[in-house]
Amino acid sequence: MEGLAGSDNIKSITNCATRSRVELNPIDGFYEDGFWVNELGASGVVRKKNSVQVIFGPRVITIASKIKVVLGVD
Repeated sequence: MEGLAGSDNIKSITNCATRSRVELNPIDGFYEDGFWVNELGASGVVRKKNSVQVIFGPRVITIASKIKVVLGVD
């Protein structure tokens, strides 16, 4: 959550089989790519305007589910 600049900064979160897709209010507080790759084991990060995709591979389903529980969304 901290790497996404906090729960208040998240507009929406979805995922496919390998990527977590997050739309942020401003992207300014989103952590640098090195954090996601080196600290959390992501394969990469894609940024586009106020949206990001963090590539985790098949474990993204578990990661996204945990974030959604914290946010209180389905």
